[in-house]
Amino acid sequence: MKKTVSLILALIFALSLGGIASADYGIVVTRHPIDGTCIAGETACFFSEAQYYNSMEWTFVDPCGKEYSVSEFRNMFPYLTVEGEYSTMLSVGNTSIELNGWAVFCNFHSAIDNASTNWGFFHVSESVTAPYALFSAWER
Repeated sequence: MKKTVSLILALIFALSLGGIASADYGIVVTRHPIDGTCIAGETACFFSEAQYYNSMEWTFVDPCGKEYSVSEFRNMFPYLTVEGEYSTMLSVGNTSIELNGWAVFCNFHSAIDNASTNWGFFHVSESVTAPYALFSAWER
């Protein structure tokens, strides 16, 4: 009886250690997107990386915090070009001022885990020359 109880306890202990070891193989995000800064009409790029994932996709977030898939976002802004929705680099071309306050994040998936990155925000300005034009007018 003692041997049976000892064997069962050893098995339970070994299985519990196995659970801890397998937790080390959950998804590990190694690169979060940083804010995308560009001039209206240009392209904003976001990068993200992780380990131990099988699939991924990007999600857009409006200024109120509501989340949208890439296809929903494309329907809302048909003039934008969105590429890389299932890759580690997302590019959004032909940007406009309307994107200020929007954000993106990346979702990574595996058979046992899901992980999301931090948000990267859009910072789109009207043009590079606008501040200089204001300054020049002010100088006169």
